Amino acid sequence: MRKILKELRWNVLIETDIQPYDKYNRLLVYVWADNKRLINEQMLFDGYSVLFTIQPNSKYADRFRNAQRMAREKKLGIWGQDGLTERPLDYKKKHPRE
Repeated sequence: MRKILKELRWNVLIETDIQPYDKYNRLLVYVWADNKRLINEQMLFDGYSVLFTIQPNSKYADRFRNAQRMAREKKLGIWGQDGLTERPLDYKKKHPRE
């Protein structure tokens, strides 16, 4: 993702929260473009991603929930026609693996 953002010639700031890595050693970051636009939030707002909060990293959780809610209400991106009808987490709860 960093390479893509650099090619767009944005100034990018990578911010971590309480735990920079999850239990699978994946880097958990917030990506800011031009020090003012939170890319994670924009992706949710446009319907290009699904919210997945890994505790205790919840610094922007309220903003992210609101962005996803708005995308769902407006049926944007993956929430559009013939798209997702529920979050993957909700689906997994209803259909546990045996």
